[in-house]
Amino acid sequence: MGGNEKKSDCPDGGSAGQDLANLVLTKLENISIDIKNMDSKITNLETNNQSLQANIIELKADFNKIVPKLQKDLNSCKKDLFVLKKENNILKNEIIEMKRDLIENSQVRFQNVLKIDNIPIVEGENLFSILKDIADKVGMDLSSEMIDDIYRLRIPNRNNNFPPAIIVKFVRNSAKKNFIINAKQKRSSLIISPNQVFVNEFLSPLKLSLFRRARQLKLEGKLKQVWTKNGIILMRKEENSQPTIIRTHEDLADPDEKFPASQSENIDVTPTETDIEDIETDSSSVRTTRSQSTNKRKPRST
Repeated sequence: MGGNEKKSDCPDGGSAGQDLANLVLTKLENISIDIKNMDSKITNLETNNQSLQANIIELKADFNKIVPKLQKDLNSCKKDLFVLKKENNILKNEIIEMKRDLIENSQVRFQNVLKIDNIPIVEGENLFSILKDIADKVGMDLSSEMIDDIYRLRIPNRNNNFPPAIIVKFVRNSAKKNFIINAKQKRSSLIISPNQVFVNEFLSPLKLSLFRRARQLKLEGKLKQVWTKNGIILMRKEENSQPTIIRTHEDLADPDEKFPASQSENIDVTPTETDIEDIETDSSSVRTTRSQSTNKRKPRST
């Protein structure tokens, strides 16, 4: 047989092993580089973290320094706010009292005045004769000396179904009150064909606005009763509750918080049939012009 040997088709075993070893080494070197990079990043993070911690500590120190000042300023602001609220409440109460005085004073010049509604206008009418006829109907003696002034408003009524009211100013408040009491007690006699005549107290514009608001609350069911007594407006929250004087619109804001008038006022606040206003016919309580007036009363002898 010949001396030729058959060669293997596989690569040399030593060469293959070397290549594998080189590949593993390369991978390990790459991993080592990655680990070094990670170590560097971790070091940077630790450095940044330490810097951040230092900043936080510094901020805490600064905050701790300013906290007492902030607390002091806050306490000062609270005190100032308390003082301002107190002063504001005082000013509000003073304004309310000024409103009350203004409204009460507005009624002073009308304390002897009443109004008569729903009397038809007659050409050439004599207002004193009409007033005297009403006085006779209600059983009251009336003379011209008892009347300071009488006139009919020219301005239209709030309720256009009624003619302008007749305004009567008495010399004495007692005569006015007696006239109103008699008129309401005998209201069934106050008919001037075909009209029912209404006699009521004459309220100033401010008082009238207040009375209308109170009466609106009564219609809404928020007040049980509303009435006037010699120019004073009163209300009752419940059927048996104490009457309360209404002086301003603030008194109507929360009636429950108001003191009963009978505890703070030296007046009789008990409502009677003659205190209740019959019907609203006013358009204004301001006299601008008049269609007819009586002569001024004769001077009384001294």
